[in-house]
Amino acid sequence: MSIKRGILQFVVVMPWISVVTIILDIFHLFDEGDFSPHQSYLWLSVGHIISVSAVFFFLFFSFLFLGTNARNCP
Repeated sequence: MSIKRGILQFVVVMPWISVVTIILDIFHLFDEGDFSPHQSYLWLSVGHIISVSAVFFFLFFSFLFLGTNARNCP
């Protein structure tokens, strides 16, 4: 996966998590703060954490890659 795709996945994933949260809240299936595996809050939180972790991972390696390539150029 390219660095840009890894960073831009956040732009795609976060609106979907928000839309799903709103829909689940309308149908009273979203109980904020309830980490029971039978509730949606846990799974939406896990998706959010994975998305944010992936962004930080790709940002770190993009800066590392760009920083080392800039210094190695003549």
